[in-house]
Amino acid sequence: MLVLLLVFVCAILYYLRFRKMRKALYDISNILPTVGDLPVLGHTHWFIGGPEKILSNLKQLANLIESSGGTSKIWIGPSLYYVTLNPEDVQKILENCLDKDSSYKFLRSWLGNGLFVAPAVWWSLTLSVKPAFYFEIRENVCVMF
Repeated sequence: MLVLLLVFVCAILYYLRFRKMRKALYDISNILPTVGDLPVLGHTHWFIGGPEKILSNLKQLANLIESSGGTSKIWIGPSLYYVTLNPEDVQKILENCLDKDSSYKFLRSWLGNGLFVAPAVWWSLTLSVKPAFYFEIRENVCVMF
């Protein structure tokens, strides 16, 4: 009985420490709008099921976000994601944030190491190869063949 009580107290102390370390994240999270979440699960219930079920759930969630103004926060476990459907906002985010989140490791096993899930180091390599694909250079090469 004493061991069970000690484990319970340690779990509560760990949880309080975890919350204190992430206080800034929770403060920002309270400002952001949200749709379709449950009190304890957050948005995790949208990602349960097979691929077809998850895809239909994501379409449903996207429709909810669009009807509520186009921006929302999504909690998946302890991770906070900010979702925006505004193209200008998406462009700003993609131009300034090259580092991928740890959740891309899941996508890498599914999609391979393509440009969508490649680390930021790969983007610098693509910039060095980019001049080879300019139209004028391709046009000169196509004439030779």
